[in-house]
Amino acid sequence: MELQEKMSQDETGGKSKFMLWYGVLFILCLTLLTILHLAAPDRSFSETEKRVLAKAPAFSAEALAQGRFTDELETYLADQFPKREALMQLRMRLEYLLGRRESQGVYYGDGDYLMEKFNTPGMEIMGRTATAVRGFLQRHPESKAYFVLVPTQADLMAEKLPSYAENADQDAYIDSWYSALKNEAVSIDVREAMRSAMAEGVQVYYRSDHHWTADGALSVLDTVEDAMGLAHRSFERAVVFNRFSGSLSAKSGWSLPVYDSIVMYTSSDPDFRYYIQEEESGEKFLSCYDAKALSGYDPYEFYFGGNYPMLTVETSADTERTLLVFKDSYANSFLPFLFEDYRKIVIIDPRYYSYSADTLFLLDQFDDILFLYNAETLAEDTSLRKVMEPL
Repeated sequence: MELQEKMSQDETGGKSKFMLWYGVLFILCLTLLTILHLAAPDRSFSETEKRVLAKAPAFSAEALAQGRFTDELETYLADQFPKREALMQLRMRLEYLLGRRESQGVYYGDGDYLMEKFNTPGMEIMGRTATAVRGFLQRHPESKAYFVLVPTQADLMAEKLPSYAENADQDAYIDSWYSALKNEAVSIDVREAMRSAMAEGVQVYYRSDHHWTADGALSVLDTVEDAMGLAHRSFERAVVFNRFSGSLSAKSGWSLPVYDSIVMYTSSDPDFRYYIQEEESGEKFLSCYDAKALSGYDPYEFYFGGNYPMLTVETSADTERTLLVFKDSYANSFLPFLFEDYRKIVIIDPRYYSYSADTLFLLDQFDDILFLYNAETLAEDTSLRKVMEPL
């Protein structure tokens, strides 16, 4: 009996010592993290997540009573936690090893490609937008219209998706658009050209970003030129940045083992010139490439410096032909290929443009109208319909 009591006391004492040391270790770790947090300056921006980080909240009795102060404090501590991004990457790698291949609607595919899930598009939204586009084009029959809808990675690289991935039929959606506009616009189907380029080893999509590459854009140029009656031209290629980590990496939290590259194409004609005017500010640029963006939070903004409501490109091209473009950011790496074919190009991004496109015809007439979108953007878009509405 005495032996049992002694063993029980030893066991209890051992547990107590363990809990004591465990508590001491926990307090030391908590103290160390607190010291690191206090010693390290607050960061304003996360390069990995590409977002602004929370600042320390201002204390007030009202904010405390409403619970706003504690909520903001919790967000601040989470955003400024020491080594937060390294810990996030460790968690993502462990989850990858455990078989997880989806995060925030982004799949980790074979070949280290991140691909955004294509959700079933709302066909009612598409129908209303298509009706508005048809009405706009019918009001301007003097212009020849062309429609390009670019598939995303989840369509042309579907074989790289995890077997359980949810992925709506993107081809059917694209075909529906071409059918809806068959009487008003020339549909330019670029899917086969992109597949051919991929078969030849061209990287048509970024691994870490939702856009196509400039090489991918170039792969469809012949198809577009043939449909629009434009001359085939040659361009000079240069890699300007080789450490690009894009939007899908930031959204999902996955850091890829390889970086993407940003490529620039320029005219092979040394005498060709152009300038671009941003209509809202009146600012003029001598290049569609913005080198400063390569050191910013989104290097893809190298193309045109990002998105603007309205840009006007005036060129030295030996033609009087003019072009009106409605586009999303996929067009940014493609449009420079068309500069030598037009004297003037007006570029509208309906997501930021707040007027009826009919107003553009009050001062100008356009020989051609080009719609260039990727399927994912257009499937979720309502801005194009608003711009297409009559005055």
